[in-house]
Amino acid sequence: MIENPNNSAVNRRPIVDFVQRGVFDAELLSHLARYGKAVDLIRQRSKELDRPIRVLDIGCGELWPLRSLVGNPFLREDLLLDAYIAVDIESPDLSFVSKRTRYRFINQDLTVTPDFKDQIANNEIDLIICLEFIEHVDKKFVLPLFDDMDRVLRRDGLIFLSTPNDDHGREQGHFHVYEWKFKELKDELSGRWLIEDCWGVFMRQNSVNKANRESNSSLPPEALKKLRDRFDPTWYRVITASMFPEASENVAWLLSKVDLTPASEDDKQQAEETQPAAADLMSALVANDEKEADEEELGALVP
Repeated sequence: MIENPNNSAVNRRPIVDFVQRGVFDAELLSHLARYGKAVDLIRQRSKELDRPIRVLDIGCGELWPLRSLVGNPFLREDLLLDAYIAVDIESPDLSFVSKRTRYRFINQDLTVTPDFKDQIANNEIDLIICLEFIEHVDKKFVLPLFDDMDRVLRRDGLIFLSTPNDDHGREQGHFHVYEWKFKELKDELSGRWLIEDCWGVFMRQNSVNKANRESNSSLPPEALKKLRDRFDPTWYRVITASMFPEASENVAWLLSKVDLTPASEDDKQQAEETQPAAADLMSALVANDEKEADEEELGALVP
């Protein structure tokens, strides 16, 4: 590990050790769910753009999203990734990568240099993954990092970010430096990017019913009962949290970069002319989705 002059909280969850010992707590399950979602976003973006994509993993730890992709027998990382750029203060174990894995590791303390100006060009990245990192550094270092994330992200690029919710989280002591409150982080993110969605990652079991009553789109009581009957309390905490981010102990955000440049008169006229055609196309796509649902494969299959 390089020097840590600003006292960032450097620690990694021992995923392999927990699995081997059978410690399947809510935090471990939520980590696994994040990694799976990250892989799915890589697959989706590559499919949407019809090309391999460039990914930036900030605070990469042991590179579990990339590990999950490389270990998936139904996906080919070389067909999905043009580059996987990983950044962390500690070097990860890279023994799992193969010759066809296009990755680059940057050993960098983001509190000393909270940008990638010497490493990554403007508008180079299609997807940024930033999972359980920003709580490990002081807020004053996160804001310039957000600035540079926006610089390197392409238009219509995506950010997948997760972090604890200080409104409902438990004291993490020396593990975390600064935890954001839900509205505080939402305001910061929405001032920079479009919030496509956000999900709770895990929550207290005794908070579910209260959150459901206060939700604008509350679930029928029988639906919650069905989940309680099907899953043990640990899984129940993870699954139900998805619907109640504000009441969850941890929240995942899906963000997109939008072009805020004012449209010219020619652009507006062209948009008006193409709107009916776009509506017809959307209708056709929706109608075709059900037909293709059973035929769709999970990304780039191994030949």
